[in-house]
Amino acid sequence: MLNLHNIAKPVYREFELLHRLGNEQLNVEGEHDTVSAWAFRKDRSLTMMLVNHAMPGKRIRTIEVAVHFLGAPQPRRCYVERVDEAHANPRALWEAMGKPTYLDRVQVEQLKKASELVKKEQR
Repeated sequence: MLNLHNIAKPVYREFELLHRLGNEQLNVEGEHDTVSAWAFRKDRSLTMMLVNHAMPGKRIRTIEVAVHFLGAPQPRRCYVERVDEAHANPRALWEAMGKPTYLDRVQVEQLKKASELVKKEQR
């Protein structure tokens, strides 16, 4: 889950997100072929985990998802953290660097930064 330079791979960040889920799982209704959804409550917060996955033998594709909370108070804050090809994934940057076998200190720091989860506030 970490490479030899202690740079987190996407699966590490996925486990990081799972670790932060709440301790009470809530019911989620609705179905989709490639999107799975879970809801968890922890204290006064709600966490939704959405996973878009490819069907066997198919390429993954972008899916627009609408989430509706029934009977819930108006949220005070909402944000998204993503793990995909462009978020919490240093591979594209490493490839842009020319796929170096040996990294210098600056490259390691850049790749560590590219592997971080980033909270993006939503309206």
